[in-house]
Amino acid sequence: MNPSPELAEVMRKFNLAGDPKILSGGSTPNYRIGNIVLKRIRETSLENNHSPELAAWIGGFTSRIVQTGFRLPRPLPTVEDPRITDNGWVATSFLAGHHPTTEEIPACMRAMQSLHLALAQIPTHLLMNDNHTAWGLAHRWCWDEKPAKVQIELQPLIDRLYALRRPISTSPWQLIHADLNPENILVEPGLAPAFLDFSPFWGPPEFAIAIFANFSGPRRRDMAALRHFTHFPNFKQLLIRAAIRMLLVVSVLDGLNGWETCEEKWAAEHIIEYATV
Repeated sequence: MNPSPELAEVMRKFNLAGDPKILSGGSTPNYRIGNIVLKRIRETSLENNHSPELAAWIGGFTSRIVQTGFRLPRPLPTVEDPRITDNGWVATSFLAGHHPTTEEIPACMRAMQSLHLALAQIPTHLLMNDNHTAWGLAHRWCWDEKPAKVQIELQPLIDRLYALRRPISTSPWQLIHADLNPENILVEPGLAPAFLDFSPFWGPPEFAIAIFANFSGPRRRDMAALRHFTHFPNFKQLLIRAAIRMLLVVSVLDGLNGWETCEEKWAAEHIIEYATV
C-alpha cells in the first residue's frame, strides 16, 4: 500500500523505507515494514491514562533486558533518538509466531515465569500509581475493597466473587504484564514464546498468570484449560481476583451490551462454580 502523508512522515522519522502492510488485530492499525512494526500509542493504549510516557519507559528497559526463555519486541529509536514520536508512534522489531493453542499453554506459562523473573529488578514508574482508567481502578479493587457501586446486572456476581475471596500470601509485588491474553502472545517452533503490547501494572507475578488463565480458559468457555494451572499455589484465589478485575473493567466501561450472552458473564459464573468445588 502507498503510505498516507502522515505514515510516510512517521517512516521518515524512524528511517524506514518499503511497502507498509497493515497487520491484523489491534484497535487501531499497526503496520509492518520489513522486520519493523509501527504502532501508534494513544492515551490509554497500555491500560493507563499515561500510556505514551509509559511506552517510552517500556522501550527503555526492553532495549536492554536479557531475553532468556521469552521474547519481547525490541524498540527502534527515531533518527532524533527518542523512543516515541511527538504524536505517539513507536517502532519495534517484528516477532514471528501464531497465537497459542490450549496445548501450548504450559510453554507460555514457563515463558511468563522467565519474563517476570527478568522484570523483577525493574522499579515501578510513578505514573503507574496515577492510573485512573477502568483497568487501573479494577486492578486496585480486585485486591482491596469492593467499589461502592456497580451496575445492578453485575452485582450478584461481584458479591459472590468477593465473598469467595480469602487473604493469601503471594510472591513479592513487582512489575507485571497484566494483559496476557492469547492475542498478545506468539508461539513459533524453535523460539521462546513472545509477549506483545506490554500492559504495566504492579502485582505478584502469579497474578499475571491467573489473568492469562482467565483469558485462556473461562473467557473462551473452556474450563478444561484450567488443568494446566492447578499446580500454582493459591490458584483459585488468584483466578477469583482475575475474574473480579475483568467484571469491574466491564462495570467502569459500562460494557453491558449483550450481557446475558457475553464471555465475561459466562466466565464469572463458571469461575464461581470452579472455586467452590
